[in-house]
Amino acid sequence: MKNEKRLKLVITIVNTEKTEKVIQALREAGVHGWSIARGRGTSLESYKELWGIRIEPEMEIIFTIVAGDNAQKVMDAAVVAGELDKPGNGLSFIVDVENATGKIFG
Repeated sequence: MKNEKRLKLVITIVNTEKTEKVIQALREAGVHGWSIARGRGTSLESYKELWGIRIEPEMEIIFTIVAGDNAQKVMDAAVVAGELDKPGNGLSFIVDVENATGKIFG
C-alpha cells in the first residue's frame, strides 16, 4: 500500500496500571486499533530498590498507526491519560511510516 495518507506510528510506553486509561483516551481521539507489547524498564525517576533488590516497573508499549494529520492529537491524548508529563510515568513519540501493508483504515 502506498503511503498516500502520510501515516505516522505513535508509540506510547506507560506503566501497566495506566494502560486501560490510555487506551480509552486513544479511542476518544479516533484511534480504531492498536497493538500492545509488554516490557520492563526504568529511569532515574522510577528506579526503586527494596531491601537491596532492584525493582523494575512493568511497562506496556502501545503501537498505533494513524493518519499524519491526527498523530499529534493521538499523542497528546496519551500524554494526558498516562500522565506522561510527570517523571517516571513513561513517554510517547511519533515516527514516520515510510510504507505499510494491510488494511489500516476503514
